[in-house]
Amino acid sequence: MDNLPSYELTPGMPVLSARQKRMLNAFELGYYVGLADEMYRMAEEDLRAEIFSVKHSMTLMLEDRDGPVYLFQLLITIHERVLVAIIKGTIGHELVSTRGKEDDLQKCMLPINVQAGTYLITFLKKDSNKYLSISQQVKVTRYLSFHESPLEDDPTPERQVQYEDAVKVEALLCPGYELSHIQDSVKAGKISKSFTNSDLFVKRLEHWYSQDMNELLATAFRTQSPSYVGCSNHISVRLDQHNPVTKAPKITCVTVFLACLKGAGIEFDRIEMAVLKVWEQAQFRLGEALVTMLAGSLVWEGGLNAVQAGGKPLDIGDVRSMDVCEELFFKTDWTMANLRKCQELHATRMRQAQEVADFDPTDKLIEFQELVKSVDSNILVLDQNLDELSVLIEEKSKLVEGAIKELDDEMEVLQGQLEGETLLLEFGEMYLEWAGECNE
Repeated sequence: MDNLPSYELTPGMPVLSARQKRMLNAFELGYYVGLADEMYRMAEEDLRAEIFSVKHSMTLMLEDRDGPVYLFQLLITIHERVLVAIIKGTIGHELVSTRGKEDDLQKCMLPINVQAGTYLITFLKKDSNKYLSISQQVKVTRYLSFHESPLEDDPTPERQVQYEDAVKVEALLCPGYELSHIQDSVKAGKISKSFTNSDLFVKRLEHWYSQDMNELLATAFRTQSPSYVGCSNHISVRLDQHNPVTKAPKITCVTVFLACLKGAGIEFDRIEMAVLKVWEQAQFRLGEALVTMLAGSLVWEGGLNAVQAGGKPLDIGDVRSMDVCEELFFKTDWTMANLRKCQELHATRMRQAQEVADFDPTDKLIEFQELVKSVDSNILVLDQNLDELSVLIEEKSKLVEGAIKELDDEMEVLQGQLEGETLLLEFGEMYLEWAGECNE
């Protein structure tokens, strides 16, 4: 985790949602083991809260938790840089910005081939300095409002402008129709977006592309559009396919989004990447649910239950399973390393759990009581030693006082003797002087 991009918010990064923060924190603390546990927990919470009407993906994840635990097996095949970038919603931006450099993220990706698995497709702006301004955003919202309020017989000039903008966007969505037909449809409130959730669409556009040019702080939300998750065999076909009757693309939510941006003069590159390769039939649907939950901030309309699987589990044969296992476990630099690190982490957790299980509070209490008794005994001995030391100090003090008194007495005697000797010395000097005078 030391070489991963920082989780701190910096210019060029999107604001992280609560779910993104939960997954990133779980991965940082518990690696792939912790992330798998957290994803199971979120699926259980979503199922209990009945947030989504379709419960298949959540139920599938919980069944896996109580069964084969394929979720963890699939997770460790994803390089940690790729995993974090998907969760943060910057995968497309990082792929393009590191291309051809030493830290090229493509080196951490699985190859795009015919192996069954889960692909992620995202759209990245070609011109990173061009954004959808507020005025352009207004044109988009005008178009989306036309299925709720058809054009009046005598429209105001402002309403007429809204109608003309809506016709331009609708023409991008339905290139096979005559302009007169498109104009009549928009007037009647019949637009290609009519059967989808207009409020959700507008809300997402406002969230990602709502700043004016002089107010912009470039973030990944404004450089990368929603992603699409699906089977490697069919995802590209579905994105390009047109309905034979209406001639409109089948994946309407993605197409409307791109058409609105194209109408605003913003062009996108489509980036396709292989996130997972599966080697067991039971992993097929689970893999799509897994990637969708990881990329929840990018996946269009509804997160976990928005996956539209294109292939069938029976497409996975024994030979293909062997090829995938070889590709994942022997031809990458990260899968086995991830597994070994997870095993070490699991062993550490098991040791910690065993230490907790082996903990006997009764034994610890007895040990503590004995320690207290030992401390009490030591305190008693110290008190006795202190008393003895006090007596000894008192005795020594008395001896010192007696010795000082004796020294004082001796000093008085010596002082008297010194004074007597001084007098004798003076007398001797006087006698010598007198004797000298007599001799003369």
